Amino acid sequence: MKRRGGLLLIVCLALAACQQSGRGGEGDGGASIDGFQFGQTFYARWTDVTAHPAGVRPLRDSDLGPVVDRVVANRANEPVESGTPFRNLEATFLKVGTPIYAVKGYSNSFRLAARRDGKLGLYEPWESPTARVGADLLGGIDGKVRRIGIYADHGLRPLGTISDRRRVEGLVDLAMQAPVEGQDPANSKDEYELYVLTFHLADGTGVSRLFNAATGFLAGGVVVPKPFTAAIIPCRGTSEHQRAAIGDGIYRALVEVANMPEGGRFQVISDDHYHDPVPGLLASACPHALPRHWSEPHD
Repeated sequence: MKRRGGLLLIVCLALAACQQSGRGGEGDGGASIDGFQFGQTFYARWTDVTAHPAGVRPLRDSDLGPVVDRVVANRANEPVESGTPFRNLEATFLKVGTPIYAVKGYSNSFRLAARRDGKLGLYEPWESPTARVGADLLGGIDGKVRRIGIYADHGLRPLGTISDRRRVEGLVDLAMQAPVEGQDPANSKDEYELYVLTFHLADGTGVSRLFNAATGFLAGGVVVPKPFTAAIIPCRGTSEHQRAAIGDGIYRALVEVANMPEGGRFQVISDDHYHDPVPGLLASACPHALPRHWSEPHD
């Protein structure tokens, strides 16, 4: 991921935060998102950007590992237009001397924790100049996801859940291999179809990110392939806009699966852009959205 320098990345986060929560900055023209630099990576308190849905537990003291370092400076009152790069252990709001903790069960490259105003919070990567694929930003969820929830971007109304182990593993694998881009490739306001995706983890915590189904952009910079979006489609219905987002071939396959007679069979389909077969299990990621007579496909 190309480094954009200074507070520009904080401006991007601030815009997302205002969109999601209506929350403005904390200072007069200052930064708006809680985060800090740790090595080459900027970590953000993602719940400032995208709130978790019900069912995600908060971080507890028992989750904390050892102190890995302490904040050395903050710039809460620095104008957002400042282009000064963050120094290691410099924060937006955390006070100087604030301890930064490891989180049990997770690599420091994925999760860290700190207290702000007495409230414990998780900090996860937002920007890293060395990130090339999803695993560089979200690798900490690999092997830990129990279900994936799809929610409305406003109000977090549940739209669907993917809980089958094989399907979840397949989707996580697609996200891990997806490229990292600096910004959403959307070219116009018509290319936004926003949802919240939550990866519900085995320990009860979660990773929630805004997802633009029109472009495959998962907030933080991961651009997932069309088969990932196609797997989400049955959870939220289909439309002409969604058809354009995932491609005619995959859309037609989904329709065929949805209308398959009892005992029917379907063939493995392919996405020409990625060259790999798209298993039928991805096309049927949400069985509850399909006819009741439909069952697992046969070889």
